[in-house]
Amino acid sequence: DLRCSEIVGLLVRDLDDGGRILWITDPKTPAGRRTLEVPKELQPFLKRLAREKKPTDYLLGNGKVKRDRNYPSKWCKEICRLAGVPEVGAHAMRRLHATIAVEAGLTGHVVARALGHESFSTTTTSYVRRGTVERMQREKALSMISGERHDPKRADSELSTGSDELSTGTEDDEDQSESA
Repeated sequence: DLRCSEIVGLLVRDLDDGGRILWITDPKTPAGRRTLEVPKELQPFLKRLAREKKPTDYLLGNGKVKRDRNYPSKWCKEICRLAGVPEVGAHAMRRLHATIAVEAGLTGHVVARALGHESFSTTTTSYVRRGTVERMQREKALSMISGERHDPKRADSELSTGSDELSTGTEDDEDQSESA
């Protein structure tokens, strides 16, 4: 999951392998240098954005001018407004991504790496919904004790769509919460 500054800083050359791989080459921190697999649903969209642009052009907009780092958050809020759902900024999507990934059973290292964090402690402290890691560990331990196979994808009545998960935090939260 990308930071707003990483989204607006993407160059056409950062999209590789027929639109399947995205290289994050200008991250906020050294740990943010990474490659991400682009979901199949987004590949045609990103390839269309790159069409007719030079490799050194920005992927978003006309390619010549870097968009303001708040652009993704404004765009996310507009989509929420049009969908008639509570407005959240792009940074809230990073928090949601981290929580869902942990609930799906991904290891801390994988989740931290996807977000460009050096350690999982940054991810759990500032991104994953409070109590999620402990709940998943407890569920796994109980299923092992009872001899059942742990299924992190099962429906969970504890999970809500309350403001904890989709905090609208400001983009300045990004700078403060990822400084660790």
